[in-house]
Amino acid sequence: MEILLFIILLLISLVFYKYHIDTQLTIKEISKDRNQFRSQMWKFINNRSKEVDHQKIFTNPYNDLKVRINKLADDIENTDFNSFDNIKDEVLSALKEIDSYGDKK
Repeated sequence: MEILLFIILLLISLVFYKYHIDTQLTIKEISKDRNQFRSQMWKFINNRSKEVDHQKIFTNPYNDLKVRINKLADDIENTDFNSFDNIKDEVLSALKEIDSYGDKK
């Protein structure tokens, strides 16, 4: 009877020990996956913010200004300056009002 009780206690302790090992391994795997996910998300966020900084802040206004200046240059090129008294004032006023050349066509 004592041997049977001992064997049952031994089996129960082995089952609990196995459960404990499985639980600890599962927690380690989950924490490893969590850390990997965090690092990937930070890399994604950093890359995304770098893309937004360079494309939205620098490239789009530069292209917009380039389009406006090209339209102004075309307008100046097509203008007959012989009909104006003060050409310098006309060109300077056109440069100051570059917002009127805002159509991107």
